[in-house]
Amino acid sequence: MAIPHTDFPLLQIYPESKIINYHKVPEKLYGSHALCVRGNYAYFFGSYDSNGELFSWYIGKKKPQFLGKIDGMVRGLSHRENNHFISISEEFVTLYKIINDEEYSN
Repeated sequence: MAIPHTDFPLLQIYPESKIINYHKVPEKLYGSHALCVRGNYAYFFGSYDSNGELFSWYIGKKKPQFLGKIDGMVRGLSHRENNHFISISEEFVTLYKIINDEEYSN
């Protein structure tokens, strides 16, 4: 997955088949600092309008859902990892796992 800076589309890239799926991201999520994609959901942290806010977005749907806040420097983790995000602050390193049974349902 990638988010090019121009208009912030979410791109699903499949190198083996040379297919790219384009998804228009809600404006609320523009400028996010961290991204994690799991199945049908993309999770965005730290958009232009937020102050450490974390959002869930069912890919292709209109409205993102606010999940909470995370402190520190945050990075999204690979779909191969058990957790979704890692944050690093002056005192702690914290892993975050989002419980969403619908991530991989159709």
